[in-house]
Amino acid sequence: MNTMLPILLSELKPGKRTGIAVVINILATLTLYLVFVVGLRELIPRIQLTDIDIWMFPGIIGLFATFTAFNLALQDTYRMVCETGLIDQINSSRLLTRQVYFIKSVLFLVESFGHLILSSITLWIAAGIWLNVGYLVLFWLYYILGLIFISQIGMLTGIISANTKLQRGLLNSLVVAVLLCSGVIVPSLRYPGIWSQIIQYFPTTIIIEGGRELLIFHKLDVIYLPYLFFIDMAIIGIGYTVFKRRLSR
Repeated sequence: MNTMLPILLSELKPGKRTGIAVVINILATLTLYLVFVVGLRELIPRIQLTDIDIWMFPGIIGLFATFTAFNLALQDTYRMVCETGLIDQINSSRLLTRQVYFIKSVLFLVESFGHLILSSITLWIAAGIWLNVGYLVLFWLYYILGLIFISQIGMLTGIISANTKLQRGLLNSLVVAVLLCSGVIVPSLRYPGIWSQIIQYFPTTIIIEGGRELLIFHKLDVIYLPYLFFIDMAIIGIGYTVFKRRLSR
């Protein structure tokens, strides 16, 4: 732990990339606001008796934060696995494989959580809506479970795509499509037939719709927390196993 903490802090130290990331976050959040909230308001005055501004707030934040968490983990892990020099540095360092994986996991979680908060505050100001601060904080805390899952999926995808030469652009497009189907705009229960039964049990749907329930309706299905905790532990175990095998080559 004494060795890991300085490395983690050095990785989290703000730099030029931090300023660029903040600007991109704000611009992307405002763009999503104009496209979804302003655009939908012209077409659909209310969804489930809730104003579009309030309804789309957790949807936009969920879409942006989860995609950011996935992409950060995907790009960094892909680069780390593909560059032989980085693999050699890791293998020659004093850190154990599990320590390297832990540092990277925490790094991606902290970065994506920072984007979640910044995006929330940006949209809150831009939309000018009233939100209960206490439930907003609970919304952020709930999303930690979601960001763990998504960032771990990103790390696993980065390793697999490096091994199989999959196109990362196509993977990002697929993730956006899945997220948009996970309750960002249309509730999963509104999908027709078997699609409704499938989509409402997606982890991404639990993350996005659970966040909306908590922030807007001030309630949360009790099964969501153990469900997310279980899949977090499962994907961490799978991701670490694949990561360890990659480093041992």
